[in-house]
Amino acid sequence: MPLIEIHDYVCFAIARPTGGYREAISLYGANGTRVADLRFTNDTISPPSESVYGIYILSYTREEYADVLDMLRNEKPIYLWWGGEGSVSYLRTGLEDVGEGETELLDG
Repeated sequence: MPLIEIHDYVCFAIARPTGGYREAISLYGANGTRVADLRFTNDTISPPSESVYGIYILSYTREEYADVLDMLRNEKPIYLWWGGEGSVSYLRTGLEDVGEGETELLDG
């Protein structure tokens, strides 16, 4: 099962009158190739992960969108773990020191 480092992402806000997912994030690997799509649905239980034409599809609830986007914006490195069709797949950060915390830039 591959562990893929994510280098870039693109967010989508989809105007869709028939329902389905309305927010999505595409993830890109080191060579600029799209490796995964994250879909955010109204469902209370996320559908299982799948692979379509070599692109990994992970589904989340809409409530998880802000948390996933926050991780992509603020953490580095980020990895995608693909567990296989219908299995657990996830995003994760790299190894971080305990107590690292956030740093603030001070003017002066």
